[in-house]
Amino acid sequence: MAVSTQRESPLLGEIEGLRAVAVASVLLYHAGFGFSGGYVGVDVFFVVSGFLITSLLRREHESTHRISLRNFYARRARRLLPTATLVLLVTLVLADWLLDPVRAHQTATDTLWAGGFLANFHFAAVGADYLQATRPPSLLQHWWSLAVEEQFYVVWPGLLALTWRLGRNLTRAGVAVCLVVTGASLTLGVHLTRTNPVWGYFASWSRAWELALGALCAFAFAARHRLPWRSLLGWLGLAAIGYSIFRFDAATPFPGIAALVPVLGTVAVILSIGASGAPGQLLSLAPLQWIGGRSYGIYLWHWPLLMILHDRIDAPSVLQRAGVLVGAVALAALSFWLLENPLRHHPLLTRSARRSLIMGAVTIALVLGGAVIVGRATDDVHFSTGYVAPTAASTSASTSTTTATSTTAETASTVPPPSWQQQLDAKIAQELQPLIAASATNDLLPENITPPVSKQAGDDFGIWTDGCLVSFSGTSPSGCQRGDVGAPLAITIFGDSHVTQWFTGLEAAATEQHWRLDVVAKKICSAATMSVMRDKATTYPACDKWRANSIAAIAASDTQLVIINQWRKHYFRNVGGQLRSISDATWAAALEHTITTLTAAGKKVLLLSDTPIAGRQVDRCLASRPRHISGCNLSVTRNVDTRENELERDLAARTGALFYDTSDWFCSADVCPAVIGNMAVYLDTNHINNTYSLFLAPYLTLLVKASLEVT
Repeated sequence: MAVSTQRESPLLGEIEGLRAVAVASVLLYHAGFGFSGGYVGVDVFFVVSGFLITSLLRREHESTHRISLRNFYARRARRLLPTATLVLLVTLVLADWLLDPVRAHQTATDTLWAGGFLANFHFAAVGADYLQATRPPSLLQHWWSLAVEEQFYVVWPGLLALTWRLGRNLTRAGVAVCLVVTGASLTLGVHLTRTNPVWGYFASWSRAWELALGALCAFAFAARHRLPWRSLLGWLGLAAIGYSIFRFDAATPFPGIAALVPVLGTVAVILSIGASGAPGQLLSLAPLQWIGGRSYGIYLWHWPLLMILHDRIDAPSVLQRAGVLVGAVALAALSFWLLENPLRHHPLLTRSARRSLIMGAVTIALVLGGAVIVGRATDDVHFSTGYVAPTAASTSASTSTTTATSTTAETASTVPPPSWQQQLDAKIAQELQPLIAASATNDLLPENITPPVSKQAGDDFGIWTDGCLVSFSGTSPSGCQRGDVGAPLAITIFGDSHVTQWFTGLEAAATEQHWRLDVVAKKICSAATMSVMRDKATTYPACDKWRANSIAAIAASDTQLVIINQWRKHYFRNVGGQLRSISDATWAAALEHTITTLTAAGKKVLLLSDTPIAGRQVDRCLASRPRHISGCNLSVTRNVDTRENELERDLAARTGALFYDTSDWFCSADVCPAVIGNMAVYLDTNHINNTYSLFLAPYLTLLVKASLEVT
């Protein structure tokens, strides 16, 4: 976000218009008004920031033969921190007032990172964390770009000062350091965009080249008149920005090479400033000047207001979203008039760098203090509903009890004992389904809910962090074994993270029954033999290699049963680097290839149906309506993938594999409760948690025995 002003740089009314274009594209993109590449407005801001800040530093050095870091940071404090502090504190208050405690706590955590100028690293870590990636966007996610600029402000003045001290010619030395930073950062950014897109997007080292190119403009600006066809160059630059805004979308690998289009477009517009017939006349229009002058506040205000709107209303209307944008502009204008301009130009502050820096320290302390207060208040969420639910221990007998009963029946009668499948069906009908049916009609959040509401998201998982779930870059099976690792009977779970949600229950079953449990699972990588995309913009060759290696390893192992589970709807096919949807026939053929390879190696294959997909953060729903939790329940019609279940059922019948529909483990005839007994069921939007997986251990035991027909 470019935040320098004309008072700091006597150039350039056109820059205000350029910032207006940038902030308008970001707002319209975020509000869902069709500007699919509007996110490139941030890249325009980066270039403008690099240009303005470097111009300011160069003028200071030319007039004083030095750079005063103290004065530089004092100016930054006056310009950046008052409005940022106001927005952060208001966002904290609104989150605590209008949103559920889980969301308020997330906002408090994010505020700590934003107040410490490290938001980009925080959001990169959250986005790269497989468990956190499905959470809704933070109310402060837009703060990542401010953090990148703030980190630039920390490094760049000192780097320039050192460069100018060592070099005799300011321009040549400055151009050299700009080119070095641009080359190194662009190379790293392109690499990260391909290999680690989350860090490629958020990391300052993959974005520094955009600011450095803006800085390069500052050194070339005085000689811009020598450029031929400057007017045409400016219009081509503006067209490049417009092309990016309207033609780029979520499937564009970004920043990477694609970012060169808006970045070089911005460079071209800047270098065309002052040319006759250049875009400067358009960019100097009064409305654009007004918006550009307030673009900093507009950018800060719009995102938290939009996110609060989406949190409160499932599908906001066009009018509601437009109203929020109007409100953001109004708040920006008000804060500009009452806070931003008065403090920036207040004589007590402008005459004393020390007072400006103290003011900055006080505002940072206010933000961090407010975040700590809200964070502590929302850290451990409890609700007094007066309802204590039956515990899992009182609603389900152990597997050993079931087995002992059948053995006693066998010795006491000549009637053959029920099969494992019959025992499983009876246990579901007599124990689990009555519990589910009772839970489906309950509206009160149990006071003894486990895990507690504040611990449900991201805390209650099994093998996510111990290396068993192979990372995005891994290409070999992890070699994880659990249960009785020396046992002659071995089972393998094979698939993406959805198969690992059964791990806790299967590990308990394997330990009790003296089986070995092998874990062969990788993040966002299906067992179906097909090249898929990691996301809409990134190919995933590591998945192809891992799958081939894993199938070969399973086929060569002594495992008897391979349990396959994955989230079909997450996947898109990779066709020559292009994203394609996957038809049922294509998916079935790919999964059949995997099954037949394993069955040919003598393995039994069990296709386990996926769990109901919540599609939202259930913990937040429970926290927002503790006396009406039936509103958080899932629907069999909407949340159970019956179409995929039928596909797998037919595929199993055709290939000699087994299929088991787990819907009765979660749902009654039409409802899948969010809380069963005293247990929360869901970890996030699409996985069950450790608690419920462990509860299902007896059912998984019987299912494995039925599948292997053990005696």
